Amino acid sequence: MTQAGGISLSLPISTLRAGEPKMYQYVFYALMLLVASNALAVEPNKPKLEWCLDELPPRHYFVEGIPQGPMVVMMKKLAERAGFELTFSPPTPSSRCLLKMKNGQTDLMTGLLFSTERAAFIKLWPFDEARSAAVFIRKDTPAPNAANLVNGQTLVLAKNRVYPEILIKQLSREARLIYADDVEDALAMLLYGDADIMLGPQHVTEFAINKNKRFAGLLVLSPNQLPVSSNLVNHIGLSRYSKHIDLAPQIEQALQSLIIENKTHFYQSSSLNTAEPRNTQ
Repeated sequence: MTQAGGISLSLPISTLRAGEPKMYQYVFYALMLLVASNALAVEPNKPKLEWCLDELPPRHYFVEGIPQGPMVVMMKKLAERAGFELTFSPPTPSSRCLLKMKNGQTDLMTGLLFSTERAAFIKLWPFDEARSAAVFIRKDTPAPNAANLVNGQTLVLAKNRVYPEILIKQLSREARLIYADDVEDALAMLLYGDADIMLGPQHVTEFAINKNKRFAGLLVLSPNQLPVSSNLVNHIGLSRYSKHIDLAPQIEQALQSLIIENKTHFYQSSSLNTAEPRNTQ
């Protein structure tokens, strides 16, 4: 005997074992299956997307194999809002990450400048100011004049970095441009006097200086810089060959919400001033 809402319901247990009451057993089992299926539906397995990244203090760096830094915090928030689980590659050079993106072997990258070549295999969303052409000089030389920052100077650039085409055209009229294979080689040319100025992405170049004993303390960010272009931005990229490319709309929507909340502007973030790049050499 049971009661529900003041109404007595009576069903002898013996009647559940034979004849017509088998119907109740079938209903019971069906309800149990329904409950189980609903429970599974509450927390479905989230798709796992890998972020391919390297050491780049103060934005992101590894401590005992675990990524840390303000960019990591942002990417975790992005994953939470877009509905996927974020995983991390081991420290991987950006050139290798780009190759993996092109081959569909990883899903996400950050800090990418737009280029037509990259857009062919990466879906790119702008999210932060980019300083791809920060001015670096030798510490023992006078800082270049702000009004005539590059006039008559020899500038070294890195072949494996992307610079705005309009900037390159302007600089080629005002200065002598030479190229090194990468940021480290460009810094070496600056150190040994083969160039007066090195132009490179600010955080990448600062990290390269801090981790190399030859450069640390001798090469510095110039107090005078080229005008910042409001059209120059960093992008988050999703490989067009990712098996999770269908998440692109959710990722874009989540990123836009973070931009509106001002959680993606890292050159303006005070957290960058407190992060300590670690010497890895």
